[in-house]
Amino acid sequence: MLGALREHVWLALGAALLSWFVAFLWWAMLPSTSTVEVTIPAGTSELVAAGEIVDVLPARLSLRVGDDLFIRNHDTAVHRIGPAFVPPGETISIPVTRSFFDAATLVCSFHPSGGLPVVPLARPHVLTTIPIGLMAGIPLALAAVVTASITARLNTEEPASEDETQTSEA
Repeated sequence: MLGALREHVWLALGAALLSWFVAFLWWAMLPSTSTVEVTIPAGTSELVAAGEIVDVLPARLSLRVGDDLFIRNHDTAVHRIGPAFVPPGETISIPVTRSFFDAATLVCSFHPSGGLPVVPLARPHVLTTIPIGLMAGIPLALAAVVTASITARLNTEEPASEDETQTSEA
């Protein structure tokens, strides 16, 4: 009995560890940085001056420190976003630093409100894999233990002897 219990504990721990490992792989595959592109379409300055909403522009930017922000200006006017000025027909790259998140919005000449809200993204801490692994690991461990218990009982049942088989056939 004690040996079976020990075996089930190791099986449950193995299942929980497997679930945590899958959660860790998910965390490891998350991108640490990315490239975010914003295109300013032709005629944007006229629309903004008229007070109209330019719906092809993002409502907000979701960025992380280390991302690259590429701004393509297809408009005829110089536009400003954050610390950079983008001449007509030019594309610039701005590395995202912590200063982007000091204010809730970036100064933005092509956004109707005059500012572009910035939402900071962050890679979750590696310790977030523990609750995720537990949430998946506990049910997996229970299923593994129940399956092992049922399998062990099926394997320990004695086969019917020849006399019992002949008696049941008659």
